[in-house]
Amino acid sequence: MPTTESFTEKTLSIDLTETDERVELVWKGKSNDRDPARFLMPILQNALGRGGNGKKQVVIDFSSLDYMNSSTFSPLVRMLDEAAKGQHRLLLEYNQGRKWQALSFSALKAFETPDGRIALRGK
Repeated sequence: MPTTESFTEKTLSIDLTETDERVELVWKGKSNDRDPARFLMPILQNALGRGGNGKKQVVIDFSSLDYMNSSTFSPLVRMLDEAAKGQHRLLLEYNQGRKWQALSFSALKAFETPDGRIALRGK
């Protein structure tokens, strides 16, 4: 049976669902805090930890996110960097129909690995 937790900070909510195969974080609302790392880093590090260094895929789904400021990218980049150093399997999903998401997440493609262990996917 999946484990589900929810985290909320002002206008942003993140739902975490863990199954035997994956850990999924679904972002909703707006991430517009001046210092989002304070809220986000514990959640992102927890998800990577639950992924067991590659045993489970960690999926971060931004497709329902309405807005994300530039400060939000810093914790994401830190998490991607940490994932790249280990054996973590990480997939970032975004809504390619939302222009701001397509533009923003295209910059993170530099973190994709040739073996697909770290990947970004527009849906």
